[in-house]
Amino acid sequence: MATLRAAEKRLMRLRSTLREKGILRAFFFNSSEHPSPHFVYLTGVKDVNACLVVDDHIRLFVSSLELSIAQRHSFVHDVRALDPSFQDLLKEVKEPVGVDFSYLSHAKILDLQKKGLHLVDVAPVVEEMRMYKDEEEADLIKKACVITASIYDALIQHMNKLKT
Repeated sequence: MATLRAAEKRLMRLRSTLREKGILRAFFFNSSEHPSPHFVYLTGVKDVNACLVVDDHIRLFVSSLELSIAQRHSFVHDVRALDPSFQDLLKEVKEPVGVDFSYLSHAKILDLQKKGLHLVDVAPVVEEMRMYKDEEEADLIKKACVITASIYDALIQHMNKLKT
């Protein structure tokens, strides 16, 4: 799991990349039944129904029942219960709005389009970010490889003892 500092860098890099593409606001939705790997990568939380909003501010909106869980586990500092301010984010947006089409139902896409939003798929942006590992991610992968190698070594030694 990434540290808070690495996660903050990741979110800032996402916001910067989206702005370069002319996307000033993006929504990343998550369902506890079908968690979005992109959402988990960006927020650090998996088992919540929530929406990450990336624009001038980075906010995570969750149900009031899941608020304490999200506040404890999320990389996002500003975690809020769903309230009217979330609906305000969906009103009167003139610029394109980014959403992760790969983890959003067709019904939800249609619902957002009915609100007059011009939707742009930002899944490729997150997919590209996930392809390149930062130093912390590379270190964690190396540690995992060392652990895996030691387990295989122990397994081989144990199997050699079982030979007749």
